[in-house]
Amino acid sequence: MGQPEEQARVDALRALLAQRAIDRGLLTDEADEEATVAAIEALLDREAPTPEPTEEECSRYYAKHLEQFTIGELARTLSNCPSGRHDGNLGQLTRGECAPEFEQALFSGNGTGLLPGVVRTRFGFHVVVVDRRVPGRTVPFEAVKDRVAGHLRERVQHKALEQYLRILAAETGLALPGVAPATSPLVR
Repeated sequence: MGQPEEQARVDALRALLAQRAIDRGLLTDEADEEATVAAIEALLDREAPTPEPTEEECSRYYAKHLEQFTIGELARTLSNCPSGRHDGNLGQLTRGECAPEFEQALFSGNGTGLLPGVVRTRFGFHVVVVDRRVPGRTVPFEAVKDRVAGHLRERVQHKALEQYLRILAAETGLALPGVAPATSPLVR
């Protein structure tokens, strides 16, 4: 989906949620942007609540995704980024410290040497050479428990919001770009 289509989708979904907030008495037609955002958040809290992940769910996720919770080192890269002034040395990097596209390229393999393609990020194009990989050590669950809970919470919220929007689209008979109407009730 291109940028204009994505913006049209976002605008349509926002308008649908704002109208539902008006219908529920949470918002008036004359409300400003701040009030509209607050009303939509209140609407979603009320009509599409999401549960907090339990410690057991977080622990299970952590155990299945240990590779996401390791500390490692990346040596040198060759690119036109500011690191070129330091012979390309980025120092020790862990997940979450660089652009997602760059991180994906760096952490997706186990090999060393020149990565098979140019890595494109919002900062430009990068030629990446991995001289050495040092296996990280697994971070203890207690140290990442809040991060795991946030990730699980975000996944559940996303699914609940998506389902809620499908139900609204079905109820109103609207065809929203990128949103198929729901065929079943909201599961809570």
